[in-house]
Amino acid sequence: GNLSRSSEISITTTVVGEGPKSDVVYRKGARAGDIIYVTGEPGDSALGRVELERAGLEKARRGSLKASVMKHLDPEPRLDAGRALAEEKLATAMIDVSDGTLLDLKRLCAQSGVGAVIEIEKLPLSAGLERYRNGGGDWASLALSGGEDYELLFTAREKNAGKIEKLSEKLALRMTAIGRVTKGAKVAVLKPDGRPLALKKEGFLHF
Repeated sequence: GNLSRSSEISITTTVVGEGPKSDVVYRKGARAGDIIYVTGEPGDSALGRVELERAGLEKARRGSLKASVMKHLDPEPRLDAGRALAEEKLATAMIDVSDGTLLDLKRLCAQSGVGAVIEIEKLPLSAGLERYRNGGGDWASLALSGGEDYELLFTAREKNAGKIEKLSEKLALRMTAIGRVTKGAKVAVLKPDGRPLALKKEGFLHF
């Protein structure tokens, strides 16, 4: 994930750790019928990037979308949520959303050997994305393909929906059900009328 292209020198730091196998939630483990959840509001960071490119750093940090801008400049990884989901054995598979909700969901599904269906209208939107949507902006592309959110995308058994709702309240963090895991390998996003949504870009590819 640290690899990309640049015309300048860059220095990256990688932290490597280990933990008991029983405490780790992998990308594999999802099965047909599981509910797909996402924490927070994916796409908010991408909106912040759009505003930075439009207004510049100083104006963007003081403008009406400053919350989205700061989400892009200073993201907060969901460490507490990830740890709790793992310790309470609620997540069957999990991945962080760094390259885009749809692309990272496809990666999770590929590792689990399953497909998925998510409903576009169930995606949780920040206040900034709501305004962007109401103004005619392409909010769906940001929410599905934006990346740099570092939210958690995870699957869970339907019987644990109540426990996940309680954990969401405990952590004061939105955990929204956006779809279901299916058999096969197809991953689809459905519009309100039930037709599939086609996106030009599913997320960020490093090369």
